[in-house]
Amino acid sequence: MKNIYDLIEQAHLDRDQLLPTDRYLIGGSFAPEEWICAAGIFLTGIGRTHSVPGRVVGIMWGIRNTWREQGTITHKQRLFLVNNIIDYWDQIDLATRTQVVP
Repeated sequence: MKNIYDLIEQAHLDRDQLLPTDRYLIGGSFAPEEWICAAGIFLTGIGRTHSVPGRVVGIMWGIRNTWREQGTITHKQRLFLVNNIIDYWDQIDLATRTQVVP
């Protein structure tokens, strides 16, 4: 099985062909804590100059905070992370991408 970052990278490259069911399956391929970790790498990797909508960034930080406080997130929150990480994966800096995707 691929690691989560390989899967994200491939899904990002193929994102125009991904169906909602594909994204759903990708979300279920890894545990919530792995998506929380991927979100953390994504959020720190986008830095200050990116084109990810501020609303998306704010919600992602909120989901991570919910995880820290409650130790759980909803399925809808996980899908929000999955969809936005896939869609905006190219916004993280190259140094971060090369660290997580060999």
